[in-house]
Amino acid sequence: MAKIRNVSGEDRFVPSLSRLVMDGQVIEVDPDHVYAFTQSAIWEAVDKEAKAAELKAEADYQAALAAANPVTEPDDAPDGTPTTDNDESQEG
Repeated sequence: MAKIRNVSGEDRFVPSLSRLVMDGQVIEVDPDHVYAFTQSAIWEAVDKEAKAAELKAEADYQAALAAANPVTEPDDAPDGTPTTDNDESQEG
């Protein structure tokens, strides 16, 4: 289990845990659920297991985002002319 802390400044009822978590209270959650909690300013990872789970989940998210949105270079300008980084026509 991984430990997270309620840092919201108020007591929170957590439906997924069916319990009230007091402000500042540390609770244990499954490491697979840490990332879902720590995406808001309400919770922070407390122990090494929670911090490692949060980092791994963030890395997995960024990798999936990069795979879904690859960077592409344009082949041609809208008028069909090849694109270049240096415009030789403006030498002076």
